[in-house]
Amino acid sequence: EQAWDITTGGPIVVAVLDTGVDAGHTDLAGRVLRGYNAFTGGSDSGDDNGHGTAVAGLIAAGSDNGRGIAGLCWGCSILPVKVLNSRGGGDDAGVSQGIRWATDNGARVINLSLGGSDESSELREAVEYAASKGVVVVAASGNERTEGNPVSYPAAYPSVIAVGATGN
Repeated sequence: EQAWDITTGGPIVVAVLDTGVDAGHTDLAGRVLRGYNAFTGGSDSGDDNGHGTAVAGLIAAGSDNGRGIAGLCWGCSILPVKVLNSRGGGDDAGVSQGIRWATDNGARVINLSLGGSDESSELREAVEYAASKGVVVVAASGNERTEGNPVSYPAAYPSVIAVGATGN
């Protein structure tokens, strides 16, 4: 709570490329912008899984209000981009399309709490496009626990900030 005396974040647009975001969630009220659905090409970016909403909450949930959780950036807006289906599945083409759409529609940060084991020129080009426009791209390093602990894509690309965790 002491950090809140220093900063609570600014008016930055953070794109959450995931299963969508529930714009009606009480902790996200007024923080979710009109988004994009890579499956339909439309703007219905509602969450049919819950993962994207949870990620968006960690980023921008209403804070110091006595309910829910405290998001990291109180002043951020969430730009929801649905690139994963209700089972959390998607493909590089949809993710790449989502990265480009978010970049062209005001995202300053793109969060990808997703990843895969295979390199893709299409995905690499989309990430490079975002980086060339000054967008910060952050992605999950992976959950596979495989030998050598390889980093997933797109987190493995040089211009992406790879985020991981450790546990016992």
